[in-house]
Amino acid sequence: METGDLLAQLAKWNSEALPAIHIVQIIRGIVLTDATRRNVPADRLFLLLHTVVGLLITTLKLRKALD
Repeated sequence: METGDLLAQLAKWNSEALPAIHIVQIIRGIVLTDATRRNVPADRLFLLLHTVVGLLITTLKLRKALD
């Protein structure tokens, strides 16, 4: 695997880890192809998990700050 291919793959993995790309994919699916909520389950699951993990981290940090 060449360096350029490796960097492209790393950039793709990095963008998939960010929630913004999933929001854009959901909106694009709804606007361009009239997708319903059932057509974008992977993106919905990722956003739900990202929200839950973020809330857990925030709650644990806030609890430490209040004690």
